[in-house]
Amino acid sequence: MIRIVMIAMPAAGHVNPSAPLVRELVRRGIDVTFYVTEEFRSVAEQAGATFRAYPDGTISSKVIADANAHGGSAKVVQRLLEATQTLLPLLESELRENPPDAIMFDSNALWGRMLATRLRRPAISLMTTILVNAPRSAV
Repeated sequence: MIRIVMIAMPAAGHVNPSAPLVRELVRRGIDVTFYVTEEFRSVAEQAGATFRAYPDGTISSKVIADANAHGGSAKVVQRLLEATQTLLPLLESELRENPPDAIMFDSNALWGRMLATRLRRPAISLMTTILVNAPRSAV
């Protein structure tokens, strides 16, 4: 069985758009392990993935929102870099002995891309975007 690890950015606008893709992979018989915060456990599990929580205190939607409110994009990037320092070695240690076939990650989850490189696994980058000022019929 093919095994993919999903490394998520713990924010609704990033996790929710990835859920249908994860659901489809699972429907096709692919084993998906979804790394994200406890806040998004139900999204991961409803998509049929195996949920794995980031440790408390590393990164969360609240940390991201607070950083954005009190420093903007530069502060968010700082928080992501800080989280990477903790998450990368933790995930690498967890997955090194039995690496997945590929690592899928949100483009903002730096630790996902770095993990794929370290484990020499194919990297699948997901990039969420928003639709601004779209006519109601386009949504």
